[in-house]
Amino acid sequence: MKGFTVLLILCLCLVLSFMGLGNELVVGKIIIVGNFITKDKIILRELPFHPGDTLRKEHWPEDVKRAHDNLINTSLFNFVTIDTLTPILGRSDLLITVKERWYFIPAPVIQDADRNFNSWLLAPTLYRTSYGVVVTDQNFRGMRENLSVTAMTGYIQQYALNYTLPFITKEQTHGLGIGISYTQSHEIFYQTSGNNLEYFKTDNFNLRKELGARVTYSYRKGLYNTHYGEIRFVNAQISDTISKLNGNYFGNGQTHFNSFYFRYGFKRDKRDAQYYPLKGSYIGVDFVKLGLGLSGFESQNSAFVAGLWKGYLPLGHRFYGSLMAKGKLATNDKLPYFSQRALGFNNDYVRGYELYVIDGESFFLEKVELKYQLIKPTTVHFSKVNSEKFNTAHYALYLTLFSDGGYAQDNYNYLGNPLSNKWLMGNGCGLDFVSYYDIVIRAEYSLNNIGQRGWFLHFFNAF
Repeated sequence: MKGFTVLLILCLCLVLSFMGLGNELVVGKIIIVGNFITKDKIILRELPFHPGDTLRKEHWPEDVKRAHDNLINTSLFNFVTIDTLTPILGRSDLLITVKERWYFIPAPVIQDADRNFNSWLLAPTLYRTSYGVVVTDQNFRGMRENLSVTAMTGYIQQYALNYTLPFITKEQTHGLGIGISYTQSHEIFYQTSGNNLEYFKTDNFNLRKELGARVTYSYRKGLYNTHYGEIRFVNAQISDTISKLNGNYFGNGQTHFNSFYFRYGFKRDKRDAQYYPLKGSYIGVDFVKLGLGLSGFESQNSAFVAGLWKGYLPLGHRFYGSLMAKGKLATNDKLPYFSQRALGFNNDYVRGYELYVIDGESFFLEKVELKYQLIKPTTVHFSKVNSEKFNTAHYALYLTLFSDGGYAQDNYNYLGNPLSNKWLMGNGCGLDFVSYYDIVIRAEYSLNNIGQRGWFLHFFNAF
């Protein structure tokens, strides 16, 4: 009778397991396939669960989606699928299938020195073009290490070596990075006038030379929070001509610049896809100190703090909303010209003002965007391409409406730059094309609050 009771209980457990009536699920083995280069432990590091964990069944789809997003955000894979194998007695194994990217890229590079593609279109020329070779391994030794060697000549001559180890301990919580670079150029921009950069050129000698070295440290205990620190040394010099044209380039008419930087930062990243997020949030804080108090050696003594927040929310019926706020506050009212980077560089700009530079010691920038998914993410297979790293792609298309606003506080050179110390606004619409290998192409039509309008093209996400 006792044996019959045990058998009945086992059968009942099996029935409940197959019917999915149990409230909990125990994670069994995690089987990984497709990672011919990437080590298993690098993939397991990004999962929000581990073998033996007990999870609520109602939370399981969310846990699997989070694991998928974490793996995509490593930028190691083009595709990731996670399948739950048939549970037995409330215990289920997982099958993770990945399709790796191409990591080792020795490639010729042609690079334009203009701030963005739209600035280059104002006066298209190959004169400000640098060319050379960049050898990159984005997954060195299969450990997610990044190794790159750069050799560029032409408009800017640059030589650089960078190596980042995201994990140096068994627990995969601590990371280190090193880098060294040397840059020189026969032409540089030496001041901003009318909110446009002014350049000076000579063929006889280099106007600016710079040698830099850095050491970075990172600490990431869980999945989403990262602390990082950096010590950087910069030795730079400009010609006497540049110093005479702008005595505040390095400050006080100096032609040489020597200084250490210290940087501490924190970020919490819970976006579903870092290169084009539709859900989640990001928060980041940076503190930067220029000059560590080495009297008689360092040329600068200033500091600033910067904060960034981004939020992304699915609104239903293929609509998505997103919001960004970013600010920087400097401790000095007067900074050297090369340190006055506010709006107009990298991704810090008000749309509609891509052609302008608004310098300043401090700034604030906000962006609001509404997206409609015209074409849902679609996978295509190229049968004539033999390489698995390139023969399967995905793409999607989004219609966007946006409104940006920004303000740059300039206490030194505002008289010659009418867009400084003024609230700037830009509104418009656009199309975003998104594909594999983090490809984003944006075509936008903008109208700013000084009455200018036009089309602008970008090759990265708005924020």
